[in-house]
Amino acid sequence: MQEFYDLKIEGTKLHFIPRPGGAEGFEFALPEPPENHAAAGILGDPELMYCVAFRREDGPGGIFAMYDESGLLFVAVAGNNLAYSLGLAQMGRMVTYARYGADIFDALDENDD
Repeated sequence: MQEFYDLKIEGTKLHFIPRPGGAEGFEFALPEPPENHAAAGILGDPELMYCVAFRREDGPGGIFAMYDESGLLFVAVAGNNLAYSLGLAQMGRMVTYARYGADIFDALDENDD
């Protein structure tokens, strides 16, 4: 089940606020770019967890779509450039921590001798 959020800034903190309309307006087929957006980059590991960042072409902000091996996990909408920048940093941390955690668990099977 996918989740849909708006990225809001309060002070210096980024908050994920559930979208009141849920999936409304997201009938497009991700990972294709939504209307008026261009794919800006992919963060993470497609075999574990990754995020596609879409930059808005006709104004500030953008959209983040987070996936794992099962498909789309959530969409987060940044309505301004600050939220987009902080969102990009947050998504980068999420996929990095997921990869790091997976590597640690993979290494548990190895002998340290």
